[in-house]
Amino acid sequence: MFADQATLAQVNPIGRVPTLILSDGFELVDSAAILDAVDEMFGGERRLMPDSGAARRQQMKLTAVAVGGCEKAVACLYERHKRATDPVWLDRLEQQTDNCLVWLQQHIEQMPVPSHAQIATAVLVHFIQQYLPEMRDRLRPALLHSSEQAEQMPWFQAAPFESD
Repeated sequence: MFADQATLAQVNPIGRVPTLILSDGFELVDSAAILDAVDEMFGGERRLMPDSGAARRQQMKLTAVAVGGCEKAVACLYERHKRATDPVWLDRLEQQTDNCLVWLQQHIEQMPVPSHAQIATAVLVHFIQQYLPEMRDRLRPALLHSSEQAEQMPWFQAAPFESD
């Protein structure tokens, strides 16, 4: 769907990924909305995001860095494969993506399994593996392991990545 902008626009007026189509057909069109829906699915004590305090702020930061890494990786794809590439801009985007990967690797032990941050990190890792092969060597072992763990979870497998 990513490559077919007309189809994507039918389910997401912003015309971007991520978009998650729920079993009832409702479309969630933003990472925060998707992660909130995951918390709703877990419910109560099984929620992935703490309700308040330092633990919530730490998880929000981890998640924000992972989602930001996803956004920078998508921008790298656009620059490298969809537009006439400005090498200086592409280098900056790749460095920003790499900074996110390094930071996430350094803070992986603070990432509960499962968590919003783990989900967003798994999406980032998967996206790089699938769409940015030239950046695969930047994926760190702990990030690959965390991503593999997330992708084995039943709720993750219930929403497979669509290949273009």
